Amino acid sequence: MAYENAAALHLQAGRPERALPLFRKARFIYEKLGPAGPLLASVLSQEGLALMADGKVTAAESEMLQAIDLLAHSGPGTVAEGAAPGRRVGRIDGAGGWPGER
Repeated sequence: MAYENAAALHLQAGRPERALPLFRKARFIYEKLGPAGPLLASVLSQEGLALMADGKVTAAESEMLQAIDLLAHSGPGTVAEGAAPGRRVGRIDGAGGWPGER
């Protein structure tokens, strides 16, 4: 998660070109950890935002669609274990809101 967080910092600071290699490193690690799920979807989505900020709209769309596909196949009501507090990753079914908000 450290690579993803450092990448997010660069993205927030307006440096997508510095964020992209870090997002890609985080993606590589998440892919190696096991079954694809919400954490990988999160980094794909963030990578998509960095690509969009870098003017690479077609590549950004591809990353974001991959993230959506991962979440859609993670099962209804999926919530990432180990996600940073306050991050809402994984719930796309709209069934009753987020845990704790029902």
